[in-house]
Amino acid sequence: MKQETRIRKGAHTVYELWYHFVWIPKYRKGILTGDIAERAREIVTGLCQLYGYELDRIAVEPDHVHVCVGAPPRCSPASIARNLKSASGQELFGEFPQLRRELRTGKLWARGYFVSSVSETRVLGAIQAYIERQGQPRQASGQLSLPF
Repeated sequence: MKQETRIRKGAHTVYELWYHFVWIPKYRKGILTGDIAERAREIVTGLCQLYGYELDRIAVEPDHVHVCVGAPPRCSPASIARNLKSASGQELFGEFPQLRRELRTGKLWARGYFVSSVSETRVLGAIQAYIERQGQPRQASGQLSLPF
């Protein structure tokens, strides 16, 4: 997308706020596969619509989730992560009882998460390509390195 189309307007604001989030299941267990992974994608997509976030990309790997979202300035990165992780974890636990048996802690997601602000002019293209490459064999060159 061109930068002009990424600029949004609110009541008294003009903004371009995009975030790349990554979070993991407890103990980084590789449990996000098959129906669970597909349902996680659907739930996060629905939550983005519910909260008014603009979902650009999502990738669900067995042991982590990548999301690139745009949000208005009233939404802090911490509130976005809380909204997406809390509700998605509760719904997945409710729909897939085997997750509760696997984790036994009552929580699907680990407490922390990674967040980075991204911009069309800085690294949005690199983040989008990185998320798109999830699940594909890794290549020696061109792989984006994240600081965790």
